[in-house]
Amino acid sequence: PGTMIHNSVGIAERGKDGSFGRIAKYWPDKGDFFPSGIPGEFFWPLSGVNVDGVILIAANHHSAASGLAPVGNSLLRIDNPTDDPDDWNVEILSLPNFRPLGGPPPALVWTTALVHLHPHVYIFGLLGNGLEARTVLARIRAGEAKARDWSPRPEYLQRGSGGHLHWTRDFAPDRLHTVRGLPGTSESTVQYSSETGWFTYQIPPLEFEIRLFTSANLEGPWRDRGVAYRLPPPWPTGQRPDCTPTGPACRAYIAYAAKSHPELAPPGARVVSYNVNLGSGQLPDAERAADRVEGFYVPQMIIGPQSPTGPPDQVRPSSTGELPGMR
Repeated sequence: PGTMIHNSVGIAERGKDGSFGRIAKYWPDKGDFFPSGIPGEFFWPLSGVNVDGVILIAANHHSAASGLAPVGNSLLRIDNPTDDPDDWNVEILSLPNFRPLGGPPPALVWTTALVHLHPHVYIFGLLGNGLEARTVLARIRAGEAKARDWSPRPEYLQRGSGGHLHWTRDFAPDRLHTVRGLPGTSESTVQYSSETGWFTYQIPPLEFEIRLFTSANLEGPWRDRGVAYRLPPPWPTGQRPDCTPTGPACRAYIAYAAKSHPELAPPGARVVSYNVNLGSGQLPDAERAADRVEGFYVPQMIIGPQSPTGPPDQVRPSSTGELPGMR
């Protein structure tokens, strides 16, 4: 029987002319490139960041029984990323204060995005589920990430007794600050541009459009700059055959994981990827869709202009109209 690869590594070198060579792919003969070390569980890496030569990857733990719902969070640390991937030193570190979807509310997952802004690495998290999900923030000191025998102890952006915001290691889920202006999404990228300041492309829960959000500060408030791209059929129009009457509740697909890739973009443009899956979350259904529907569960890449219409935000590198030409 075949073995599903839950995670792997691909490396492509870019020439001076901007062209890319073939992707060199790495995974063991059997199993995953990043084994979880826990029987019955596997990693889905969702975001990563380079911290002064050390790579940190935020990954969800999953199991066959949990399906799309994570059962834990980890940071994978690689202290020799310039070596051949087969020789990488990979250390698995626990990310504290994960809260599972099926446990006491609210659910809380710390793998949406990682951002290195000296002297910290900011961790974007997902609080809640579905339409009620919101973005929350934690951070760790970047210098500590390079130390041996490191155990992450994040600070969390929370509301104090008087309503003021402060960073604290005293975790209280009911006091977490929900970042104003951002939806809650499971995975994305958050990056900085001199044209727009901090920006992120996100697909709000249960929607089929990629929206651009910008901010002067990571902590927000964030501004919704409008639709950058509307997903084409069959993703917004597909309906579950066993569901009546037809409508939003009967949609066959979900769209997620809008991510910006500046390393892939030509001058003056941005490249964004997204993915689609089945709303049912059932493996047999997904296997049938992979056989029958072109592009299902294959990352889709789009390219468009670098800046949104209208003047950019007044920005500093600290913590609605549609964009033309995105295709």
